Amino acid sequence: MKIKIAVFVLVGMLLYSCGSSKNSSKSMSYQPVVAPITNVEKVEDKAAEVEVVTEQLPAPQVVEMLTAELQEGKDLYENNCAKCHNLYNRKSFTAEQWAPILIDMQKNTPLTDEQRMKVYNYVTMN
Repeated sequence: MKIKIAVFVLVGMLLYSCGSSKNSSKSMSYQPVVAPITNVEKVEDKAAEVEVVTEQLPAPQVVEMLTAELQEGKDLYENNCAKCHNLYNRKSFTAEQWAPILIDMQKNTPLTDEQRMKVYNYVTMN
């Protein structure tokens, strides 16, 4: 039964990772690309010439604050898992789904059990 589950998880991960190339970046956080734009227009009025300046400000960046342990888990996840495949969004799987995935994938990395738990804590945090 365990072998069937492991095969199912691996096939699912393979299909998921090969299915879409929309997000090929290594960071899964949302970072909109907005360049500041400054437009200068001359508006002619009958009384006087008025210069209007419009400026679009960049969108605010979302910053994720992590504890030292969660940051280490994030670094381990990004540096070990991304060597073989695109990183999954942490929210793609539940905590129950991440546990067997990480146990299985640990065999392909030099991660210790303690490091695997740090990665688990990172990928399952809210």
